[in-house]
Amino acid sequence: MEGNANVERLGQALQWHGQLSEALHQNHLIRVRIVGDTGTPDWLLLAINSEATRRQIRDHAKTSSGLHTINSRVVSDLIVPLPAKHEQNAISAAVGGCDTRIAAEHAVLGAARQVKSALMSVLLTGEVRVKPEQETA
Repeated sequence: MEGNANVERLGQALQWHGQLSEALHQNHLIRVRIVGDTGTPDWLLLAINSEATRRQIRDHAKTSSGLHTINSRVVSDLIVPLPAKHEQNAISAAVGGCDTRIAAEHAVLGAARQVKSALMSVLLTGEVRVKPEQETA
């Protein structure tokens, strides 16, 4: 992203997977492609969103009227670590596995919150009465 009021979101990278056969991107987005066979798209996404690269983006951001901006020159000058391709793939796979696990945990949490909300609703409206447990002798 070329411009944002929140400097932390400036330059945030996302990956396009060709979901549409034809698509245009907004002029405020900076498109990056890998040239040659040195890197993988998954690795590049992780590298650009890493703290070290995000710091480079923040350090080169310009600001006026509360809008932080970068240009394609800043992006092309980024220093991105480039391990061997098999290491890029291994790291990307490990991070992908963690992302999948996090998404699954968020889904479980969301379902638990829905159950809690439904239970609170029936309890607070009196639809279901709760009887205190009686002590047994």
